Amino acid sequence: MELNEAALQAPSNLGIVWWAPVLYIISFVALGLLARTKIKYTYFIPIIVSFIGIGIFITVFSTYVTHTWPRYGCDVIGVCWNGIDPWFVIGDIEMHFGAIIDGLTVTMLGLISIVGSLVIIYSVSYMHDDPRKTWYFSCISFFIAAMLFLVLANNLLLIYVAWELVGLGSYLLIGFWYGKQTAVDAAKKAFITTRIGDVGLMVGILILGASFTTSSGSIGTFHIPDIILAAQQGMYSTAELNWACLLIFLGAMGKSAQFPLHIWLPDAMEGPTPVSALIHAATMVTAGIYLTARLFPLYEISTIALTVVTIVGLITAIIAASMALVMNDLKKILAYSTVSHLGLMIFGIGTGGYAAAMLHLVAHGFSKALLFLSAGNIMHSLHEETDIRKMGNLRHYMPITTVCFLIGALSLSGIPPLSGYFSKDMLLHGVTHGKIDFTNIYFLLSLGFIFLSALYMTRVFILVFWSKSTTEYKDIHEAPKTMNIPIIILTLFSIVFGIITCLIYQDTLLDIMYLVTWGFLDDPLHFEFDLILTALSVGFALSGIIAGYFLYQENYVNKSIFHSGIFKSLNNLISQKYYLDDAYNWIVSNVVNKITVLVSYVDRAFVNDIGINTPGEAIKATSNKLRYMQTGKVYNYALFIVLSISVIVLIWIFLETGKIL
Repeated sequence: MELNEAALQAPSNLGIVWWAPVLYIISFVALGLLARTKIKYTYFIPIIVSFIGIGIFITVFSTYVTHTWPRYGCDVIGVCWNGIDPWFVIGDIEMHFGAIIDGLTVTMLGLISIVGSLVIIYSVSYMHDDPRKTWYFSCISFFIAAMLFLVLANNLLLIYVAWELVGLGSYLLIGFWYGKQTAVDAAKKAFITTRIGDVGLMVGILILGASFTTSSGSIGTFHIPDIILAAQQGMYSTAELNWACLLIFLGAMGKSAQFPLHIWLPDAMEGPTPVSALIHAATMVTAGIYLTARLFPLYEISTIALTVVTIVGLITAIIAASMALVMNDLKKILAYSTVSHLGLMIFGIGTGGYAAAMLHLVAHGFSKALLFLSAGNIMHSLHEETDIRKMGNLRHYMPITTVCFLIGALSLSGIPPLSGYFSKDMLLHGVTHGKIDFTNIYFLLSLGFIFLSALYMTRVFILVFWSKSTTEYKDIHEAPKTMNIPIIILTLFSIVFGIITCLIYQDTLLDIMYLVTWGFLDDPLHFEFDLILTALSVGFALSGIIAGYFLYQENYVNKSIFHSGIFKSLNNLISQKYYLDDAYNWIVSNVVNKITVLVSYVDRAFVNDIGINTPGEAIKATSNKLRYMQTGKVYNYALFIVLSISVIVLIWIFLETGKIL
């Protein structure tokens, strides 16, 4: 893949893309300076910036789809350019502040810009009474800016910098209500857990950069197109590529909440609900999916790493779906649903359907943002209540929220013609037609995932909107217009995105695949309509909905059977989150803490006392002895000079002859 001439020939208006993150940075700084003032309506700053951001996306998107990219000297559908001046120079390595503009970038740019702007508008009413709302909007602006920098970056070091900034933004927003100890703990948990993956990411990036060599003899680069080209030409050893891909995927596991590093995401619900919508739909958790898709050509070569990606994704999808089925907190149910669908995307990439995985990322992003903002409406009406067992019959009081939530739930369940159906169907097609082993097992487990997704979403909808309420709430009402308009727009996106995909499903689907992903593959996976596959997919989704209806609405099944025997043990296991949190707590208490005590002792006793304090004390004692020799008499100083010269001469003789005399 040669992109080195693209900078000179690409459309000049593509440079406008950098204004998207820069404007959000300006918003962050301006709102940060105004955070302690009493100025009202500061939220207009991020709203205006978000509208400009959508305009930039439309400009870049229209340029992208109206040009034939190969004419710019690229053999992929995309363009990559570097800045004129290097970012920094280390030896022969020059780092440029550059960007990649291709289908993958355009897709992420659109998702972040659209969902981000709707979350900002929604937050105007949701955070209206919060005294720190200006700082909230400042943090939101920083968060979006960091994610935009990440998806635009054309080199791995710049991605890593943006990656860490995204983590910082999530820390600020998850712990925004730091008056609650649970919010403080959740922010720390998210920050520390993702750091585990970030260490792997850093090491993996360094392996790729340090091991880079070309036939011309140039060494060391972090430029993504150059690294991919070198890997495709066999310039990395198998071990180097395997370790690099596995370690980079460890970073993706942390950010995208993959098993076993998924434990931070449900606790992140302690932040404001619009933050949850942004994290789960368009920013932090999508970063790992984006990075894995961006580097998919490397994973395609590293079969070991690709197998690990497949297995981890599938385990995450099934385990998280089962946990969503037994949770009673509305936001945590949606959080585990996010973890489950992220696992499905990772699984899709592992099976070779990385284009379908990116389509599902978009479909899921619209649906999940819709569901979280709808949950915000419910909490706003029920005085921040999140226990679905205390809800019920809300359809009579909140009709708009009910309809919007239903559309989002059906989309996640995979019901046609909504967007979630088509992306799931494409992922299933990748499983059955991809070049992977154990196809039948993977396919059956994927169908099980579809059944569980439909089942837990049906449970949530019935208990929240349809069943009889067990708690008396006063003043239940529909949310304000500024909160309803964003969820209505997201509902339309969930519907329209699916219908558009349906209309072009058989004719130009491959073009759409290229529209949302990087066209590296010489033999891309073709997606075709498969009646049997579709029937199975929809059949399992409908089975989950029907099972949920009979379980939670009509009570045809005696639920007491779930509280005895093997069902009781299984329910306890899942309710305790497979005891993963307990396992981590035990490891921290019994292993990590003891190691830190040992390290602290070594640091104090050996490094400080022996390594630093002892030489200092020795020098001090010696100087105290030597000062008595400073008599102030000339003949004493002359004696010291003679002795010193004699020592120097003896040393010189020894060095020259090997003998002192």
